[in-house]
Amino acid sequence: MHLDNNHQPEFENAQTVSVSFTDDAMIVDGDMNFAESSNVVLKNACVLSLLLAAGNDPKFFHPRFALFDNIEDKGMTTDRSHNFQKILVEMVTELKVPYQVIYTTSMMNPALELDDYVIGPHYTPDNRTLSGLS
Repeated sequence: MHLDNNHQPEFENAQTVSVSFTDDAMIVDGDMNFAESSNVVLKNACVLSLLLAAGNDPKFFHPRFALFDNIEDKGMTTDRSHNFQKILVEMVTELKVPYQVIYTTSMMNPALELDDYVIGPHYTPDNRTLSGLS
């Protein structure tokens, strides 16, 4: 969240994040009212944090797997999506244990379009996901 390029000022120097499953809420320093795109970043940051904790603490029994299927939900801008993808890749590649991350995006960060990271075709209006099923 601190690396979100100041899209949500409350994230820049946040000290605490709480997740309430009962209230379906994520709270940053006591506040839970953010722009929808910031809520997407917050949710994904929480999921990434679980993965990183599991990857760095052998006593943290949580799968070293994460699926991010909503990186650009709720009005996410291209530059913000690209930044989150960059942060995600930088952080997980520092893990010293096996892990798996899958993320789907319609706004792929061009710097990450590498064979090591990308699997499958790039879909366009001319190459649709369901082409050939007629």
